[in-house]
Amino acid sequence: MQATGAVWLVFNVLHLLHHLQHLGMYEPVGQVLNAVLLSALVLVSVLLLVPSHSAQRDGKQ
Repeated sequence: MQATGAVWLVFNVLHLLHHLQHLGMYEPVGQVLNAVLLSALVLVSVLLLVPSHSAQRDGKQ
């Protein structure tokens, strides 16, 4: 799961940066939605990097 989170994080950060550089092509609502939703995907990706409690309890990572 952590490997998936790392790959997804790289993709989502690059995707967010691309859209932030091209916000001018969207209307104001689209600009806000792009920034908020793509930032949320970055945060979800970071959460996948955190080991689960069950894996820590079993001694796995």
